[in-house]
Amino acid sequence: MKRSVLCFILIIATTNLFSQTTAIPDANFEQALIDQSIDTNGLNGNILNSDAEAVLYLFVQSSGITDLTGIEAFTALIVLNCSSNALTNLSLTQNLALSNLSCQSNNLASIDVTQNAALTSLHLVFNSLTSIDVTNNIALVNLNLYGNQLTSLDVTQNTALTTLTLLSNQLASLDITQNTALTNITCEYNQITSLDVTQNTLLTNLNCAHNLITSIDVTQIPGLINLNCAFNQLPSLDVTQNPVLTILSFGANQIMNIDVTQNTILETLWFHNNQISSVDVTQNIELTSLYFPDNAISSIDVTQNVLLTEFGGSNNLFSELNLSMNPVLTTIGVNDNMLESLNVQNGNNTNVISFNTLSNPNLECVTVDDIVYSNTNWMNIDIQTSFNDDCEALSVQDYEINNIEVFPNPANNVITIAINENVSYKIVNNLGQEILNGHLLNGTNELNIADLQSGVYFINFSTATKAVTYKLLKK
Repeated sequence: MKRSVLCFILIIATTNLFSQTTAIPDANFEQALIDQSIDTNGLNGNILNSDAEAVLYLFVQSSGITDLTGIEAFTALIVLNCSSNALTNLSLTQNLALSNLSCQSNNLASIDVTQNAALTSLHLVFNSLTSIDVTNNIALVNLNLYGNQLTSLDVTQNTALTTLTLLSNQLASLDITQNTALTNITCEYNQITSLDVTQNTLLTNLNCAHNLITSIDVTQIPGLINLNCAFNQLPSLDVTQNPVLTILSFGANQIMNIDVTQNTILETLWFHNNQISSVDVTQNIELTSLYFPDNAISSIDVTQNVLLTEFGGSNNLFSELNLSMNPVLTTIGVNDNMLESLNVQNGNNTNVISFNTLSNPNLECVTVDDIVYSNTNWMNIDIQTSFNDDCEALSVQDYEINNIEVFPNPANNVITIAINENVSYKIVNNLGQEILNGHLLNGTNELNIADLQSGVYFINFSTATKAVTYKLLKK
């Protein structure tokens, strides 16, 4: 009889012990809990329920965890960060108080948050989710699903959302017409064909680049600050109702006209690879970056854009261009145009770190601050192009430039110079160092350059009032 009573007591005690603990099968998970003094009964495959129920904030990121079984015991949990582990699935159906979940950079193929009605922030960046149900998470304010494999997503019930990030998924459609509180949306790199943002009047940031969108209406969003709709299939874009735009990017579309005269605080304007033939930026006095390669623009007035640091206008139809009123330029890219005249004499040429006028066969002279500096630092020019501080004085009308011949060029040991008046000459290397100098008489002259090392040189011809510079290639 005594033995039976003892066995009964032992069974009751054991049952009571197990009822007070929850299994933690992943040793790395339990060790992370021990390291934070949460699990007080040691590394034994379980945690006291009393320990788990006392936790409000749990941070177990980068702990090598593959299984978060046992998380159901943390019934008071408000914040959970389990990022940078190796989880493949996650169920949080018992964590009803959870308001903030970050489980980025795992291998999650599934997650159940259908019971987590208190969630306000959900970050599941860089996982392998093909679907997720957030229809019951009506308190969500911030939803970030960047870098998954989602083909569809229903956010029509998440009317409290202010930030929605869906970058790099496989979405073909997206309905955000019910999300009228949205201020930020990023759905770049998907396969979306249409996007209705007419109800999202509070948006300040809209990034829908790299999709298949054929039209977008942003006229109902007066507070829009950043708009990126590049790499779509847009035939037109109206931004006249967006007066506080500071960043506008719509490159790689099919747009033929753009009016930015109402965007007076615009700082960045990028519209490469379109079909635009003219653009007025005289009202955009805050503009710092203007990038528009591969269009059909033949002229542009940037004299009012004194804050401009980047001018990227390659592969257009420019015949002349004046950048002399842009003193803080660091980048000038005007290669592949039809330039005959280029003035970059802005008083601060030493600020320019990138300069390219290649493939402008009719450009013979560029007006600069300092001839030697430009010769030394700006190498991306055609062979016939030279630098001078007064290209107007070197025009054919003022100086018979066509009557100066230097040949052969490139040359080996001797060059022939045919000239129609007496001149002085000097040859400088690309460091601005003078190598040779002398005088040439009216007629044909031969000059021995055998002692020059192979490289690029510049021959400056001058009289008392005129000058011209030629580039010479020594073999």
